[in-house]
Amino acid sequence: KFLLDCRMQRASELLRNRSLGIKEIAAKVGYGSESSFGNAFKRWAGRPPGAFRGAELAGAAPPPPTVL
Repeated sequence: KFLLDCRMQRASELLRNRSLGIKEIAAKVGYGSESSFGNAFKRWAGRPPGAFRGAELAGAAPPPPTVL
């Protein structure tokens, strides 16, 4: 759980920046495929990475879960 939260926190930070594609972000946080990253991110954040990015850039996304 801790490792997943760390990876997804980092992914959410990277998603706020449009310089990397979702495939590159998936690789940076340790996923072998964009699909498996997308599924894990959706379970964690409640929405797929692309929707999260769009909402973040529009200023409408709630903050992702925090690691305690």
